[in-house]
Amino acid sequence: MLRQLAVFKSDDENGNKILLCHRGRFTKFKGAIRNDIALKYFRDSLVSIDDAGKDANVIFVTMLGSSDLKNEIAEFIKKVKEFKSGIYY
Repeated sequence: MLRQLAVFKSDDENGNKILLCHRGRFTKFKGAIRNDIALKYFRDSLVSIDDAGKDANVIFVTMLGSSDLKNEIAEFIKKVKEFKSGIYY
């Protein structure tokens, strides 16, 4: 089954607040970075979701409709670059 890297999560019962999240699967060059390493690095940004009946932790990126959406996505990309630059196999 193909798993998407981006996750959209409703933050309230009515689905009025939609969170954009990332599963924490990253690559460096041609190799995959272990998911547990990524989730540990981003631990302050983790939110829990129901993923097809299982609990899963994902990285919060931004809330759709945020007035600062572009900057929040840019900040996430910056953190990903910093994370990748510090990973050594």
